[in-house]
Amino acid sequence: MKPPISGVLTLAVSTVAIAMVLAGCGIGGSSSAVSLGHGAGHISATTKISTFKTPSSTDQAAIGPSSSELVDETLQWLSSRTSLSLAGPVLLPNPTSGDWVAQAKGNAQGYQIKLWNVIQPLGINSPYLAEDTRPTSPVVSFGIMQLSSGMLAPGAPGYLTPLQQHNLSWMTLSPTNGTPVILGTAVTGFRYTAVQGTVVDWAMGAWTLQVSGDSSGQEIQVAKPVISYLKTHKLPADPGILAIRLTGNGATTMIDWINGRQLSWVQYASDSGTNTVGACAMAVSWRILPDR
Repeated sequence: MKPPISGVLTLAVSTVAIAMVLAGCGIGGSSSAVSLGHGAGHISATTKISTFKTPSSTDQAAIGPSSSELVDETLQWLSSRTSLSLAGPVLLPNPTSGDWVAQAKGNAQGYQIKLWNVIQPLGINSPYLAEDTRPTSPVVSFGIMQLSSGMLAPGAPGYLTPLQQHNLSWMTLSPTNGTPVILGTAVTGFRYTAVQGTVVDWAMGAWTLQVSGDSSGQEIQVAKPVISYLKTHKLPADPGILAIRLTGNGATTMIDWINGRQLSWVQYASDSGTNTVGACAMAVSWRILPDR
């Protein structure tokens, strides 16, 4: 029998207002207000609270409650293991059932937090994680890494290369002559076909987005709710890429963006669903803690 675990991290699955912020942490405002300056990637202590648009009923089915307790306590655990900015999402996708439990690691160059869907609440890096993880469990992960050099100026040849190399869902295709496709009001993308599969991609501000798989029709259907959500819920202002890789009955969504030499990312992977809106909500609600 497992010993009782005190102080476990639990995350009750209930509907909450999107206006919630990381409790008691002075979470920063929109990403455009974040200033990376003080030496080793720390940020200024000036913060403001953001108000989130209440999601539609469809969004609420995909987005879980505020992640304040889970993310905050895990970041605090990492605070003595890295000198980089501590950051994470305010919102998480809903677990299939049960709870999200954190597995974390970090060093001077970066850190990563993985969230596993488990049968019962467990502590950070619990030794019981493997036996309590649900079969075909969706996995959420996010983190920050320090690059060896800064990003090239937006629009310069290869300026997205560091993001594309890090993003495991990104598909680079040889053909450069895509077919235009209407994805929504005032949004035109391009459809590509290659040996690796098919890709639909488009641009929104400083962001490049793509959906890849085996059927351009399915990819267009997956892209449309993402576009609709991101028209009213803004991604970080920094240059970034969002890639959705369709795999059988599921999908892996990975989102990367870069500020100076710091690359931030979120990922949601599931073998049994395409919760792309839930993945986008993590990046949209990304907040950096003030200086420690």
